Amino acid sequence: MPSSSAPAVRSRPGVTDKRAALLEAALELMARHGLQNVPTSAIARRAGVAKGTLFVYFETKEHLLNELYLTIATRFNQAVQAAFDPQVPPPARLRPFWFAFARWYLDHPADASVLLQCEVAAVLTPETQARKAEMDTALARAFFPDVFERVAGSSLRYVGYALIAGPIQALAQMRDKGEIEITDDLLEETFARVQQALQP
Repeated sequence: MPSSSAPAVRSRPGVTDKRAALLEAALELMARHGLQNVPTSAIARRAGVAKGTLFVYFETKEHLLNELYLTIATRFNQAVQAAFDPQVPPPARLRPFWFAFARWYLDHPADASVLLQCEVAAVLTPETQARKAEMDTALARAFFPDVFERVAGSSLRYVGYALIAGPIQALAQMRDKGEIEITDDLLEETFARVQQALQP
C-alpha cells in the first residue's frame, strides 16, 4: 500500500475535477498493485481528496471500477477510431486497425493492464459489458463491414479478435518482463503473421 505521504496524482492534461482525479489515481495505483490490493482510502489519498469524497462520486469500489473500465475503453476506442479512413477499402483496413490497436496498447501499459484486470476479475456489470460491446461493434462495423456481417454472432468473431489482440498482448508482456524490445521491424513482422493467419 502506498504511504500516506505519497503526493497527489498528477492528472492527465485537462483533468481538473475530483471525479476525474479519483479515476486517474485508481488507474495509477491499480496498474501498479492490482485491483484487489488498492483500498478506496488509498485512491482518495492519491487523488488528494478526503476519504469520504470518493463515495460522493462512486457508490462503491465496484462502481468506480466499472466507470474506470469504461473510461479506459473509450480512450482505446477513440484512438483506434482515429485511424479509420473511409477512403481505404475494407480489405486494406486491417493494417491501420491493427497498428492503432498495437500502438495504443503498447504506449499505455497502465490503461491496458487495468482494462485486462477488470475483464478477468468478474467486476463488470452487465450494463458495463453491454456498453463495451457497443463500442467494439461500432469499430468492427466501421473497419470490417463485410467480415462483421459474416461472423456476427458466431465464435469466429472471437477467434478473429484473439488473432488480432493476442500477439499484441503477448509482445507487451514480454517487453514488460525485459525479454524483448519492441521495434518497428518486430511490429511489421508480427502484423504480417497476423494478416496471414486471418486470410480465408
